[in-house]
Amino acid sequence: AFQLFEQIQDEKEEALLPAEHAVAPEEVVLNEDIYCEIEYDSTPVRGENADVQLQASHLIPERMEERPKDEIRELFNRMRDIAREDRYLNFGSRRFFDRKMQRENAGIFYRQGMMMKDFEDEYEKKVPYSSYFSDYQMMGYDQLRTYFTWRTQIRQGNITHLSLSYAFVYLYELLNNIGVDDPREGLERLMLFWDAYRVYDESVDRYVVKWLKDYHIYYSLEQSFPDFVKENGLAAYYPNLSDSDD
Repeated sequence: AFQLFEQIQDEKEEALLPAEHAVAPEEVVLNEDIYCEIEYDSTPVRGENADVQLQASHLIPERMEERPKDEIRELFNRMRDIAREDRYLNFGSRRFFDRKMQRENAGIFYRQGMMMKDFEDEYEKKVPYSSYFSDYQMMGYDQLRTYFTWRTQIRQGNITHLSLSYAFVYLYELLNNIGVDDPREGLERLMLFWDAYRVYDESVDRYVVKWLKDYHIYYSLEQSFPDFVKENGLAAYYPNLSDSDD
């Protein structure tokens, strides 16, 4: 997807270049190895509807063996189909993207997250991921497997360092109560993850501090937010909490 996007962008830029700077198309060199030989049998063709039997030899070269079935890849493809079902055609409009597109993306993320909420993985590679707006749709195959393997370990109590963008995807899941039974459990996991991950990257503080308040307001938790702050020693993060206008 990224290669296709870059190709389109390059074509747009080339179209805007003056003639003297235009990039000449590269000469296409055909590799004879990719072609196959078709052998016809000796049966003559008789009549307009006669069958012509074709016997293809070396139709599929050995070097182009069919890739073995990958059930995890197929699962990821079904997850991506959720985005294809609801994607608006005029997503290129910046003004449109600011409001409606972000709301749509949030809905897609939730549906994809609920689909993958019980998925566990065990992948050997650790592929980095960097994105300003982190979500499943922008991850490649290796990145998705890296993330879900990491999430599996987190749920087993082993919180390790990984790219910050992965951390935000996991935080988004918890904010949406993806993979938890209720908001109370979601808040507990949110606090556990924040406390462990901030050791690796304190930049999550500025976001989680705001989201904790939002979480209490949105889910109408039984415990008041001031009591929660006091119980967890977070008063330094909310200096204006005593202000009734806050």
